[in-house]
Formats: sequence, C-alpha cells, structure tokens
Amino acid sequence: MFINKIGQYHLDYGINNQDYGFEYKNVNCVFDGCSQGKHSEVGVKLYSHQMMKLIKDYEVKLFHPMTLFNTLPYKFHVTMQELLENLGVKIKGFTIVCGTENTNFLLNHFCFTTVMCIEGDDTFRVDYMGDGYVILQKHDNTFEFIELKNTIPDYPEYLVYNFIDERYLTHYKEGVFPKSLYFSKIVYNFVGVATDGIRYILENAALTEEFQQLLLKGKENLIKLFINRNQKLFQDDITISYNGNKFFV
Repeated sequence: MFINKIGQYHLDYGINNQDYGFEYKNVNCVFDGCSQGKHSEVGVKLYSHQMMKLIKDYEVKLFHPMTLFNTLPYKFHVTMQELLENLGVKIKGFTIVCGTENTNFLLNHFCFTTVMCIEGDDTFRVDYMGDGYVILQKHDNTFEFIELKNTIPDYPEYLVYNFIDERYLTHYKEGVFPKSLYFSKIVYNFVGVATDGIRYILENAALTEEFQQLLLKGKENLIKLFINRNQKLFQDDITISYNGNKFFV
C-alpha cells in the first residue's frame, strides 16, 4: 500500500504536499520535502521517478534480485547526479559549479529526507538519510515502530548537500551518507517506512491501536479514510509505504 496525504498546516496556508515516495515489488520508499524549500515537492517527485526508473532498469536487464539489494545504497548519489545533470545543472567532480543561483535552485527544490526499505532473501534493510519511521510487523501480527533521527538534532540530512560547496552550508559539510538498519525475516513478517507525519498517530494510544488494525487489513483506502477522519490532527504531511498483508481477510 502507498498513502500520501497532505497535512492540515499546508492546507491552511495553501502549500503543496511536500511528501512523496513509492511502493514497487520489494521496495518501499518515502521522501519528506523541506518546508522551507519553496518547491521541494518538485524535487521529491523528480527524484522518486528517477529511483523508480533505476529499479525497473534492473528488471529489464534481468539482474539477479539480490543485485539490487546489494547495490541500492550506492545508487542514491549517482541517481541524484544524473537527475541534476539532466536538468542542466553543471557538476564538476561531485559538486555543482559554484554560484548563488545554482545553490538556491538546489536548496529550494531538492531538500528532502529519504527512507527506503528493500526486502532481500532473508533480511529487510532500511537505508535512510534524515528522519522518518520504520513500521515492523512481527509474525504474530504485533507491531513495532522505530523513529529514525537526524545525526544533528533539528537539522535534517539532505542528499543534495553533497552537491553544494561547503562554503554555502552550515551543517553536514563533510557530506550526507545513507545509514542502514537490518531486520531478520525470522522475527519480522513485513517492514514498511513512513515520513515523520506518522508521529501524530503514534502519540495517541487509541489512534495507534486503530492504525495497527487497519495495517493488518492491508487496504490503503481504509487508512486514507482514517487520516481524513482525523485530518485536523495531522498538521504535517504523511506518507506511508508498506506492502504487508495484501491478502489478509
């Protein structure tokens, strides 16, 4: 299932939904655009589609499924570079050609966090840059939720910082790199990911219980209705990518 809903704050102030992501076979991914970026929803969608193209290319070329599992973390940077070059952004080495105009373009369009889960033969791996959440479903149908945090509190990690000269940055001048978590299939049946807008559910015990029951049913329209019913509570955009229990009755 894939749920992408705008937050009440953005509705009130006429701001676009700045989350995005996708669910495709054994890959679940969410991106959370920076609210201070004027058009971060543009970069989020462009990068999401570029990542989808990469994954589908692996299929077309008939690579072994574990090839994608083993190489995906190394493709984040390359995929961003290809996207920026396709947009005409000049890159020398690993950074854009310096200039205030180019820097502002990237900061306004491509600041977003990344949380991606890929399922392997015996393990789920979550690769992330910035904050978000991991949804873990055990074989007994109980749930765990893991909060992913930024390396520097209150300062999200954006992949695009790797392409900006450090003179223009106040944090992460040494670069932003994906961190990984591994979850064994012996313990967990399904693993999904979400942007930090899910915190509005997890802060409320009754909503958390209802949400878990809806996850078990595996029907995304029910979760969308659940969010709509509690729209005023969700001040932030929320995106959930989760492929569990599609055939649960």
